[in-house]
Amino acid sequence: MSDGGPVCAGQTNLCDTTTGACVGCRTNADCPTAQPVCSATSKLCVQCETDANCSGTTARCDTAVNTCVACLGNPDCTSQPAPVCHQATHRCVAGCVSNAQCTDAGAMACDLANNTCVECVDDSTCSGATPLCNQANGGAMAHRCVECLPAAADAGIQGCDGGSASNTCAAVGPTAFTCR
Repeated sequence: MSDGGPVCAGQTNLCDTTTGACVGCRTNADCPTAQPVCSATSKLCVQCETDANCSGTTARCDTAVNTCVACLGNPDCTSQPAPVCHQATHRCVAGCVSNAQCTDAGAMACDLANNTCVECVDDSTCSGATPLCNQANGGAMAHRCVECLPAAADAGIQGCDGGSASNTCAAVGPTAFTCR
């Protein structure tokens, strides 16, 4: 029923006299400058519990880990060169969040899953001799308009079977095509 000593030691060196539990803090006054907030739930010193505890370039509170971060989602990133909130680091980074940002070197669409400008994300942005979007997530032909797609569930307009990495079609009959 007292602070410190053999019962309450280490990170939980204070005694909450109302519950008898060893805690890291009872009020914000018990916490250091780097972790100035006494968490109401864990009774440990944390950096934040709400956005009100954060400021400057790290004005948002990631409540999952009680840490001040630059962003929690894309709307928090208002700078044009860095409009994307990288979810692993909670930092604003370069990339796209809409198709309007993708106008250079043949890029016409924003792959929202990766926040990168690509030629296509679905068949609606492809036409003419290359009517299909290769929606693969890797390789040189990923997110590119192609003539045909290999047989994986054969969604291709050309109905190509088999295939190679080139994604170009060759007729093997009046209504049958193969990728070459």
